[in-house]
Amino acid sequence: MSAYNPNDSNNTFASKTLQVCFQYANLTPTITFNGSNGNFSRYADGSIYIGDGETANFSVGFPKSDTNATVASITGSLQQGGNGVQVQGSASGSFSVSGGEDIMREVYKVTEAYRPVYVANPKTDTYLLDASETYEELPGDWKEDISLVFTGGDGHPWDAGNARYDNWAESRAGLHVNSKDINFLFTKNYKNTRSESVEDIYPSLFIINENNKIKKIRDKNLEREWEKDEFESITFWYLPDKEGPKYKDSHSPLNNGKTASVQLILHEGIVTENAKAVKQISESTSATLATVGTVVVSYNHNGKQKKYEVMLFYESRNCLMTYQTSTK
Repeated sequence: MSAYNPNDSNNTFASKTLQVCFQYANLTPTITFNGSNGNFSRYADGSIYIGDGETANFSVGFPKSDTNATVASITGSLQQGGNGVQVQGSASGSFSVSGGEDIMREVYKVTEAYRPVYVANPKTDTYLLDASETYEELPGDWKEDISLVFTGGDGHPWDAGNARYDNWAESRAGLHVNSKDINFLFTKNYKNTRSESVEDIYPSLFIINENNKIKKIRDKNLEREWEKDEFESITFWYLPDKEGPKYKDSHSPLNNGKTASVQLILHEGIVTENAKAVKQISESTSATLATVGTVVVSYNHNGKQKKYEVMLFYESRNCLMTYQTSTK
């Protein structure tokens, strides 16, 4: 540092050498998202979001390139449980966050759905409601009130475990609705031609009963994802594996007057006349958000060790972690 006489530019009357150290008083570390093996993890609005099943990579930097600040460590300060989230860091400034297991929920995606309605005066013999017909909603909840029954040749429901004896070796399986005196929506009839036989029934083979008072109407509000257990509990759409009782006929003309028997065995599956659906992993990207803790960055600056914390959130979804949608 030198001082001059303003009236004598050639005369330097004083000088002194100084050593000056410039420092940034405060530095806030920066977080950079470097990718993930899934599609939902990210760094946004100053926070880290980790998706279930994903492992995401990040790095820590400083906003001034000429700073002497260095990363000392990167750790996770996580709540108890923490949804399986883990943080692994290094002094090099890089770290990863893992979101535990990939949550995948099995659902039925329904693309065409029908519900039953009651027609007091049917004008057609078609199962699909005709535009000319007036209908009423079934009382109660059709998703719960329709049940599977087996009957004997006289059309009466079976007593559990008891065989019935009738004059005709015919057995029937159907859907029963407890209203409007309608006994069967769907039926499948078999007449025995052998002394002992087992007849297999598949839901797709069911046919509508001849009374025509129960018809179906398409409802697009039902065409969505359904939880697996809920869909399979709706008998109008889905039938379980079930064995009917053995029906016996002591005077079967088809068996030369000898006792004959037939048993219906229902195979599990979708009643395809009432629902078009596929079982798959959910495509829903809706997330459940949980706070699991913070990522703690310890760094050295100006001879002191400081800490910077970033909020860490966990997001769980029912879809695959790699699922992609244009609306995400």
